[in-house]
Amino acid sequence: MPALFTLFCACSPQPPALPAPPDTPTRVGTDRLPPAAPPRNPSEQAHATSVAFALELIPERELKLSEALNLAEPPEGSLWLLVRLRPPRGAHLYWKNPGGTGLETQASVFAPEGYRVGEALYPGPMRFRSGRGTVSYGYPSETALFVLLERLQSPGPSIPSFDVAASWLSCDHFCTKEGRRETITLGERPRENWESVANLSARLPRALPPDIDVLRPSSFELRVHGPKNTRLLEYFPIAPSIGDFEDVLQDRPDSRTLVVRSANSGALTEGVLSVTRNNVEAWYLITEQSRPSHPLGGRP
Repeated sequence: MPALFTLFCACSPQPPALPAPPDTPTRVGTDRLPPAAPPRNPSEQAHATSVAFALELIPERELKLSEALNLAEPPEGSLWLLVRLRPPRGAHLYWKNPGGTGLETQASVFAPEGYRVGEALYPGPMRFRSGRGTVSYGYPSETALFVLLERLQSPGPSIPSFDVAASWLSCDHFCTKEGRRETITLGERPRENWESVANLSARLPRALPPDIDVLRPSSFELRVHGPKNTRLLEYFPIAPSIGDFEDVLQDRPDSRTLVVRSANSGALTEGVLSVTRNNVEAWYLITEQSRPSHPLGGRP
């Protein structure tokens, strides 16, 4: 799979050319996508392609997202770039792993000299199942990619600008590939009524809490244990999953266990876990380094 996020280094006054997104929406038809019914009228087609797009820059000292995500504290003057996307009603966009159908949402950033572009962070997705049973992962409502722009030098008097190119696939009755390319300067804000940054950032995966354990009986099975008051909803593999994939929730008197099995061992190496506690949903990151915190490898 191609890289989900492309980084550029500012090595000369002239920025390199960014990958050009489509100038106009493009109808997509590939072997990965199920056959789609054509729109019944022009208004339906216009509705399906109207994905809203905006960029926003927020200083880390205001957002304090690094602390919330347990990341190393970035240098003073670092920024968060939000690539905001809002699909039209009834349509959805795709996660970094789109699943059995679709295309991943992508973004490319050129930063001026003195900034380092971090990896894009994707909010936790939802699961979609087609009439054929194909499973895909994505967003039925507004979402945003979060990109940390680390300031490597002391902030100067000039106001920094960043060039951003993004592309995505929006699917409803049919699928449409779109893209935008814009430049944003610190201090600019989206003009539309967008979702609050707090609501969007709350969906970013965090580190596992101490009362949730991970056990790997084999390379093809993953078991996640949590207390009775925790509802373990779903597991989303970050690597593309090929072959059968299932997750089953098992209730015990004092705990709950989510059993995830896959014919592709790579699907269980790294993923995102969706959890609900006290009617609040949260997302946690599971990696190869996730280890049981209980003796003898966790609860039986």
